[in-house]
Amino acid sequence: RRSAANIPGYGPTDVFFPGSWAGQWRIQRQVSLGGSSENTVTLDYTTRFVPSIEDGTVVVDRGFTQANLEGAATLSQAATPSYQWTHTNPNDLRLAWPDGRRKDVKITQRAADYEQVGEGRLWSSEVQRVTIDGGSNSDNNGIPVVTARRVVTQYRWEPNSEDKAAPNIVQALEVIYDLGGSDPLQSSSSG
Repeated sequence: RRSAANIPGYGPTDVFFPGSWAGQWRIQRQVSLGGSSENTVTLDYTTRFVPSIEDGTVVVDRGFTQANLEGAATLSQAATPSYQWTHTNPNDLRLAWPDGRRKDVKITQRAADYEQVGEGRLWSSEVQRVTIDGGSNSDNNGIPVVTARRVVTQYRWEPNSEDKAAPNIVQALEVIYDLGGSDPLQSSSSG
């Protein structure tokens, strides 16, 4: 099974979290660009965990969470996109804005380590293909931009003193590696 996780479309169907995480959570995300603490911005938005296909676990509602993140990043509720996503097909997320912009995120590879869940730790790694179509604001002559990225996330939490299975606070460190997207249609030809 481990070797199958290296083939696109195989591996875990999603990242599974303890069932006690079900419901909505407030996120305060600190984003640092270029590894500099001087270029740090804090985004405040909501995430949601929904029942998964695995008994007793939940998954991140990727559509709800990404739409809220996109809205927080633009500081305008009007800029929050609509989305298509379902927990039965978690590798496909589609976002759409009223002005015609679209963003599709496809997860092509995933790994997760649950060995330390009992100690309050979990990590995941996903390779994502991201397609952005600028819509009416596009400066790419209507050509979508296709990129790839690896998202590595480590979660840590302390058990709640009243309910050991439900944490009060979850901390996560997420690193996004740009894997490039040298799309030949995006480069200009000279001569």
